[in-house]
Amino acid sequence: MDAAESPIPAILDLARDVSNAVARPAAPLSAFMAGLAAGRAGGGEAAVREAIAAVTRAAAAWPTPQS
Repeated sequence: MDAAESPIPAILDLARDVSNAVARPAAPLSAFMAGLAAGRAGGGEAAVREAIAAVTRAAAAWPTPQS
């Protein structure tokens, strides 16, 4: 995948979602994990988008701390 095919807005959305739902320091790690998962799934834009969606779902399901 070259830079023109890279879903940069989706990756930035992932980082935002994880930062807001989990913790700010988790954003870079989550982007790395999505890339790792996409690579292991064969790479390509579809694999990247599916990995991003999976991490975003996991972040949305992250338990919120009790106050």
